[in-house]
Amino acid sequence: MPRVPLLDLLGEREIVHPSTVKKIAYSNGALEIDICGYPWWLPKRKAQQMCDSHALIEFRDISHANLTESVLHNDSLAEDLEEFNLEALSLAEWNKGHSTEVFCSEPVEAMLPILSALDQHLIDQNCPFSWQQFVNFGHSISEFLEPKTFGSFKLCEGPAAICEVVAKELDKMNVKHTQITSHRPFFSGILMRWWDSYLISDDATISWD
Repeated sequence: MPRVPLLDLLGEREIVHPSTVKKIAYSNGALEIDICGYPWWLPKRKAQQMCDSHALIEFRDISHANLTESVLHNDSLAEDLEEFNLEALSLAEWNKGHSTEVFCSEPVEAMLPILSALDQHLIDQNCPFSWQQFVNFGHSISEFLEPKTFGSFKLCEGPAAICEVVAKELDKMNVKHTQITSHRPFFSGILMRWWDSYLISDDATISWD
């Protein structure tokens, strides 16, 4: 049974419908998607000869996952693998740069402009995460709106491209801050999007009989 990197395959071939998801299984940081239908994963001439076949998509070493019921929809007018795509996180604009932390050395009086700017940036960059993934404000919404009064605190942690948005808003407010950058990426691997679901995996493959 051939087993090839799914990202590479999708770089060469498009998903051709109809494709039907027969089974989805998620456990122990792994996702398996059993599909059948037009064998778009095969060379075009061979696919046209077979017309129908079976394949298994596997994601291993999953670090983040948000799988909603939309991946199990029963809409007869929608293809099961519609809106299914993969992206190398190293190429995502919102994930550019190494892992970075933003530290403030004086109180931040106005938090909402920072959140608003960051939220809009993530939407514009088609990032699957909300600002809550990157901003450090404690555990309750009241803390988001109260000025920080101690000497130094970490306001944000994420890819350099995202932390830069926060830093620019702090510059506008004349809030003293520093950025500390590591030598590792904040996110790495492959991002899978499927309807409103997503996951990040280090290993994505497809295999067939």
